[in-house]
Amino acid sequence: LSVREAGLNGLCKTLATGVHNDFATS
Repeated sequence: LSVREAGLNGLCKTLATGVHNDFATS
């Protein structure tokens, strides 16, 4: 896993978590 891939994976997880939290709180 390259640094770039790890960063993209982390970003995707962060976005997915943020969206999930938005739905959970709305």
